[in-house]
Amino acid sequence: MGEISCKIYRQGNYKTSKWEGGTTTQLAIYPESADYTQGDFLWCLNITQLETSESNFTSLPDYNRILLVLSGEVILAHEGERIARLSTLEQDRFDGAYNTKSYGETTDYNLMVRKGWEGLMEVLLPTEQSTALVPVDCAQHEDISLGFYCHEGYAAVTVNGEMHMLTQGSQLVVEAKGEPVEASYMGEGTLIYTFVHCRQDVGGPTIIPKEKGTALDFLTAVKISWTNLGGRQQEIKSIKGFWYDEELKRGIRKLERMLIPFWIGLIGLAVCGFGARELVGDGAIIPAILIWLLMDCLIVTPTLYFLVLPKPIKLHMKPMESLTEYEQRVYEEEKTNETGRADKILKKYKITGRNKYIN
Repeated sequence: MGEISCKIYRQGNYKTSKWEGGTTTQLAIYPESADYTQGDFLWCLNITQLETSESNFTSLPDYNRILLVLSGEVILAHEGERIARLSTLEQDRFDGAYNTKSYGETTDYNLMVRKGWEGLMEVLLPTEQSTALVPVDCAQHEDISLGFYCHEGYAAVTVNGEMHMLTQGSQLVVEAKGEPVEASYMGEGTLIYTFVHCRQDVGGPTIIPKEKGTALDFLTAVKISWTNLGGRQQEIKSIKGFWYDEELKRGIRKLERMLIPFWIGLIGLAVCGFGARELVGDGAIIPAILIWLLMDCLIVTPTLYFLVLPKPIKLHMKPMESLTEYEQRVYEEEKTNETGRADKILKKYKITGRNKYIN
């Protein structure tokens, strides 16, 4: 049985951040649990204010991009590829891996779509008469997202018989899985329409509903915490041969980036050693430290992972032999990125002359 959902995002839902060229306002992201900075989203809609005459675009090698100018004029120079000159309501599609520089102060509407998915963007000019969009056949597109952004004026968008009123600056997102979608629009002003769909030959990530943690989740957190202690995933039989999905890796990175387990372990070590010395004497320092290390390994650090990682944790770990085509592609990209990082490190040593000790 198919399902369809509609949600309107307004000013209070948006997230604005600064970058070297101006500001970016995130209108909507899919899935909603994704984090743009972590690069774990399937698609993202945002509005960018280019406030400097020249700016460099952030590299997004895993995504294709569509940029539409809402106001002003801009030149996009894709190094080694081409140059695009855009005026108001004109758009350019380009690979997020391009080294892109912009010239001009503009306001832009952007769609970023993970490679393996397809996206398009179109400017609609609503009138008093209702205009129907071409019906979307979910037999051809299993997983789709429709977007309607009201740039100017107002609009009434009807989706499968249900009307949604949009005012200037509001964004409607329609998600459909296996359900035919019929949409029409009317009003006055300018609408920006986006359509994103999953290519059936590649697919997308599995969306796992969140649940409350269980004892099994805690035991899994214990194993993962031991894994990350020394990067020894292959030495734990129950974890060996498993691939972690993007959401699970994002949770692990949160802990690793802030060094939370390390600092808690270090502080606990100092407190136990000092406390044992003050209360009992020097002879109690080593036993107290050993007890703390055991508690940290079995309870404290696993609890940190348990609190941060998405539950059910086991569902975010898949045997390598059962990866979908999409997951296999992500895994191959991860290996390529790791190889690239290793090459950069070796190149650094080569430049400094220190790699003469590396076999």
